[in-house]
Amino acid sequence: MPRISDTSRAHRTRAERAEILQGLEGGTVYIVDLIYEPDPCVQGADLWPVLMRVPGLGRSGIKRACQRSRVWPHERLGELTEDEKLRLVTCLPARCKK
Repeated sequence: MPRISDTSRAHRTRAERAEILQGLEGGTVYIVDLIYEPDPCVQGADLWPVLMRVPGLGRSGIKRACQRSRVWPHERLGELTEDEKLRLVTCLPARCKK
C-alpha cells in the first residue's frame, strides 16, 4: 500500500506544480513572489524550467540573469539562499518583475 500513497502524493505534487507554472505563464503568479516564498510543491523544481515559463524572459534572458547573479540555472528553487534569491531578483529584467 505505501506505493499507492507515494504515487498519489507525487501526482498531487505534479498537479499543484503545473497549476502554479500555468499561473506564472498567465500572469497570475509573479516570479519574484515565487522566488522569495516558493510553495512546497515547487521547492524541488529546477530554476531553469520555472524561469522558462516567465513571459518576456527567454533562454538568453535566463542565461544572462543567472550569469550576472552567479546562480546555477539547475539549482533547485527551494535550495537557493537568501543572498542568491536577492541577486537573482535584482538581475531579472524589469519587464519580468511585474
